Amino acid sequence: MSPFQRIRTRRQACLALYFALCLARPWPALANEDDEAEIRRAIEAARRDLTSLSLPVATASIVPRHRDASEPPPQLGRPSIPERPRKTHGAPSKDWMKDLLMPEFPVHWDDQLEHYLEYYRNDPRGRTMVAAWFKNSGRYEQMITEKLRAAELPRDLLYVAMIESSFDPNARSPVGAVGLWQFVEVTGRQYDLTINRWADQRLSPEHATVAATKYFRWLHNKLGSWPLVLAAYNMGYGALGKAMRKYNTNNFWVLANLEAGLPYETVGYVAKATACAIVGKNPGAFGLTGLVKDGPTQSVLVEVPGGTSLGRLARAVGTSIDKLAELNPELQRQRLPPDVLQWDLHIPKGAAHVFERRWRAHQPARPPHREHRLRLGERLEDVAAAYDTTEPRLRALNGLQKDEDVERGHLLKVPDVEPIPLSQEGTIVVGVPRTNFKYPGRKRIFYRAIDGDTIDDIADALNLSPDEITRWNDLSNEAVLMEGMYVQLFVSQNTDLNHVVWLAEDQVEVVQVGTEAFFNSYEERQNRRRIRYRVRQGDTLESLSQRFGLSVGSIARINRFSRYENPAPNTEIILYVEN
Repeated sequence: MSPFQRIRTRRQACLALYFALCLARPWPALANEDDEAEIRRAIEAARRDLTSLSLPVATASIVPRHRDASEPPPQLGRPSIPERPRKTHGAPSKDWMKDLLMPEFPVHWDDQLEHYLEYYRNDPRGRTMVAAWFKNSGRYEQMITEKLRAAELPRDLLYVAMIESSFDPNARSPVGAVGLWQFVEVTGRQYDLTINRWADQRLSPEHATVAATKYFRWLHNKLGSWPLVLAAYNMGYGALGKAMRKYNTNNFWVLANLEAGLPYETVGYVAKATACAIVGKNPGAFGLTGLVKDGPTQSVLVEVPGGTSLGRLARAVGTSIDKLAELNPELQRQRLPPDVLQWDLHIPKGAAHVFERRWRAHQPARPPHREHRLRLGERLEDVAAAYDTTEPRLRALNGLQKDEDVERGHLLKVPDVEPIPLSQEGTIVVGVPRTNFKYPGRKRIFYRAIDGDTIDDIADALNLSPDEITRWNDLSNEAVLMEGMYVQLFVSQNTDLNHVVWLAEDQVEVVQVGTEAFFNSYEERQNRRRIRYRVRQGDTLESLSQRFGLSVGSIARINRFSRYENPAPNTEIILYVEN
């Protein structure tokens, strides 16, 4: 007897179908054609049972949206204008559905779509749910519709935000999706949303909607079909592409009906989005004619300096910090992000004139700027410290990206203040080779290497040859310079050093590498003493380790012998001992 011959009643068939689909378990191999026929009959009966129970076949999506970290960052080139034919496939089985206006993307009539429409029209729970959604939609419908139209996208994509978040900009999912459009962090960053400890623009209705329009356009450019776009929005573009390649089809409805073709929740997601769009086109048919929608958020944008506290802004607006936070849900602290020069802030619409008058009188003066040419050996963080600012602000002032490198000679805008000379903590000890170099007409200086420096760069800046620099410092021209190394240089007395960060001889303590003075100086800075010890009879590396507080490996490394052989008696070894 096959597994499915045990299913005797329609109720059992209903439950079997429900759990098999929810748990995504593969069906057992079919024994014969009779089994297959019986399964089909059981499935049809189960579908009728589900419908009779008035339960939605698929509820809001529970799969993570846009989770595909493997998919490449999208190229946001503008695709061709999406077509907006009101196409339908098949016909509804209910007479009242035949006269409904269709949304701006294709409609495929099937049991799932019809069930959602029945649920939203006839079931008290469904009517309550959809009424609440459409009431909330009034807050952002106008803004979203305008941005969809500007991006030449179907207006009815508005209803994706409805089923994603119920139009709640603070909505958060268990998998980290956030905001009206439920972006996860990786997708938000791909679409230029700021996400840091100061602000999360996934929570900004305007910024998130712009990101969503870019994402929809990219998906449509890649897929060309709105059902596939909705499926990709739910399950991820990479996962959908894998299914399309597996079954070698670009037809959503074919994939939807194949074994393991698409997640069950994704198929329901597309039906649900389509149903909500149909409800939106036909409010009277679903009892929404007298529904009063929430009014749109009444606010205006003002530009204010980054880093300004919300308390100060609230006083200028004549409102509370809580009200400003409500209008600007992307703000994560009671202060605007300090790493930007300006920030667009929403304030109550009626307070615009009051704010303009008060802010003009009390806003901090915009600081003037001067120019600074980046020197060899100078980092942006050094320049920022010298001009009493931060590296992020300096980058923002100069339009530099977070990880963008800046070469020597670059002209930077900096605050118009007197630069603070860089101070050094303690004595700088520089190790040099044991060879003594002396050149008439030259002076010795020292250069601190920074990340990215090469010997050729230093030679070119100071009119020296790379061979000279390698010889003076026992360096290899094939390897890179480690940041923090000090390079000994002998330059002409007439060399212009204004474009280089350098140290004079009297600013450093010079010691020859490998000498007693070198080792003693280094260990003293580590708060240790360097001692010589003569090994006694019975001493082992383990006993010496316990006695002097050094690991066996450290003793072996200091003295350049194997950690697996004890030193012979009367051997002199070096030890570093804590003071």
